[in-house]
Amino acid sequence: MTAAQRERNPWQVLGVLTIGLFMTLLDLTVVNIAFPSIITDLGATLDEGLWTFSAYTLAFATLLILGGRLGDWFGPRRVYVAGLVVFVAASVVCGVVDDATVLIAARAVQGLGGALVAPQLLPVTAAVFPPSKWGAAFGMSAALSGLAILAGPTLGGLIVNYLSWRWIFYINLPIGLLTLVLVLRIVPDLRPGRRQSFGLGSTALLIAGLGAFSFALIEGQRLNWSPLVWSLLAAGVLLAALFVVVQRRSQNGGALVPFGLFRSRNFATMTGVIAITGFGMLGTFLPLTIYLQSILQMSPLRAGLTIAAMPLTSTLVAGVAGKLADRYGGRNFLVAGLLLFASGVVLLGALSTPDAGTWRLIGPLAVIGLGTGMIFAPLFSVAFADLDPQLSGAASGVINTAQELGGLIATAVVGAILQARLVAGMRDWVDRQALAVPESGRAQFRAAFDPLTSGAVDVTTSGPAAIPQGTNPEQVRAAMSAFADAFVSAMRDSYAAPAVILLLGVVVALFSRRTPVPASATPSAPSPRSADTRPGPSHDRAHERTAMPQQNDTNAEGTTIIGLYQVAKGKEDQVQEAIGRHWPVLARHGLVIGAPARVYKGEWGDGCFFMEIATWVSDEALHSAFSIPEITDIWQEIKDLTEDRSGRDGVEYPTVTSLPAFHSITAEQHDGPVATGVAIHQIRPEKLEAMEELLPREWDVLLAEGFIPRHKPQAYLGKDKHGPFSISIVDWYEASGPGKAFMNEAVNAIWREVQAYTVGRAGRPASEYLWVEEITYDGITSE
Repeated sequence: MTAAQRERNPWQVLGVLTIGLFMTLLDLTVVNIAFPSIITDLGATLDEGLWTFSAYTLAFATLLILGGRLGDWFGPRRVYVAGLVVFVAASVVCGVVDDATVLIAARAVQGLGGALVAPQLLPVTAAVFPPSKWGAAFGMSAALSGLAILAGPTLGGLIVNYLSWRWIFYINLPIGLLTLVLVLRIVPDLRPGRRQSFGLGSTALLIAGLGAFSFALIEGQRLNWSPLVWSLLAAGVLLAALFVVVQRRSQNGGALVPFGLFRSRNFATMTGVIAITGFGMLGTFLPLTIYLQSILQMSPLRAGLTIAAMPLTSTLVAGVAGKLADRYGGRNFLVAGLLLFASGVVLLGALSTPDAGTWRLIGPLAVIGLGTGMIFAPLFSVAFADLDPQLSGAASGVINTAQELGGLIATAVVGAILQARLVAGMRDWVDRQALAVPESGRAQFRAAFDPLTSGAVDVTTSGPAAIPQGTNPEQVRAAMSAFADAFVSAMRDSYAAPAVILLLGVVVALFSRRTPVPASATPSAPSPRSADTRPGPSHDRAHERTAMPQQNDTNAEGTTIIGLYQVAKGKEDQVQEAIGRHWPVLARHGLVIGAPARVYKGEWGDGCFFMEIATWVSDEALHSAFSIPEITDIWQEIKDLTEDRSGRDGVEYPTVTSLPAFHSITAEQHDGPVATGVAIHQIRPEKLEAMEELLPREWDVLLAEGFIPRHKPQAYLGKDKHGPFSISIVDWYEASGPGKAFMNEAVNAIWREVQAYTVGRAGRPASEYLWVEEITYDGITSE
């Protein structure tokens, strides 16, 4: 790796940004495990407790797109830092409050901070990573995002058990300050400068619509489902519909949601899948955390460790599922994951009883974790597979918003079902108990239990808080038992919602397009033999096409061959030495023009590769090499030191033609450091001529915009067994140049054309971008 590359490691940038994202997403679910403790300490009701979730989620979900727009305008790092400061300050307020209303307000401000932080991750990632690494980078951030949401209850249990519920908020202060310092030191200050409307009117419509909808569902039971509740529900739906109408009219400028995103079937379906997954996760967590502590009387620590079966399984599965999804296709894993998630929810409801033990619940929780791991692993790769990279910022806001809206709606819907069924269950119990009371005293008996049977229920860590004072111990035990039975029954009923929605997600996932999967490994050609049976590249023409250089028409400048070697781990020095050793032999026999070849070394996929560009005197000279044992021995030696990897054979020798447009370029001296980049494009056959015209134009734009020095570039067109391709080699001023160029309008327009002209095939991405350094061999000259 060159010094320029080390200047700013993109994985460090991603790692730092992920800390803040992890923190904001963790706060979506970390409160769940503290829910009974917060209610007990603040004397809050169940519906007030629900607002501690919903206030955060409502602000977070509805402001994500606005946060993305602010990042486009002022720069992602600036907005990230501002959001981090708001989030940390609000966290401190959450920790010190003694009133449920103030806590709800502080949680909403926390959500605002989170909404400024979260959407900045994707555009910065797209800028600092080459497109060939986007899958790995997005995959890591997606896996950590899912882990943050799933791990919230477990971490919350540890904190609440050993400290207090207030420390789930205080802990954000040191982590936030550390993240702030690291962001300012490591993350580049990109300034896209895209001046788009903030869409404040549309944002207000979205907040008002979702706010009315959520308020109606959460407060519906307390307000006895009065006409006001139904009016708010209707208003929420109408405002959401008006938001869509306004967005449709704003597509020519100022739209929060570019409808062009949804022309990609995969992005549209994955947006639905992630919303459904968010619904499933929050819809499962909400009743579960109350059940574990208020019904089973678990400590926060034990409850958190019980839930840990879910994130642990998800984390273990996600890595394996991601690799298998790359091989067999992401859609299959999404469908399987959604089915497992739904099955786990149904199983959890069936096995939950008032006296269930930890081990009975771990099984269904592990099944849910297995499902979520299989969902998150391929989801982002499928969503962004065929999306215009210029839309990545908007896509990030939309897909993150979809997930949070799913969770917000789940909190409202599942909370409403839970409250309604719990109140109905307790009302039925009180009515039955009242039959044993003299008729003259029944009304007074029912009135004593009114807090449990009409409106919001007050739940604490030890069960219902509204049992009348003076009730005899036997009646208290009976009421506690009845409450446990009613809650478990309500919990099972509420789980019907996420189970049905997850099954709907299976149908949605089936509408996605299958993503290309790597072709099965091509077997190496048999070790060929020359006249004296020495091993080496095959002289048989059928084998030459796969194992050795392919034939091409000879021209006056010779025949250019590019050797691509995927080096086995630990064999780099041996391959480098073997390449240098065979050039004097080729030159001595007069087979090549200008020895040694240009040789480059770099990282490709999971290992090292070498690229060797050689010009042979003619096709005849190339084929005569098959009869020279000292040459074929070295070729076989190199082949034995390589391995099939990254959708490619260990050794490939495609024949190429140099682009004439670059022959007349005059290079200029540049004394500073450079970073050498290689771009490999799999070209659509019908776009070959267009690509030949585009590559010189791309170089001109990069030069004009100040991203590259006037060094003479190399660009080649060729065709291998999978179709036409191009390889270009360009020096950049710095390794962060492509990231900055991605944010440049002129360069981005060119790269969108490149995307339109290329296609992934045989397990190879449409475009791959690699950093290399040139290897020189002292003392080797042409003879």
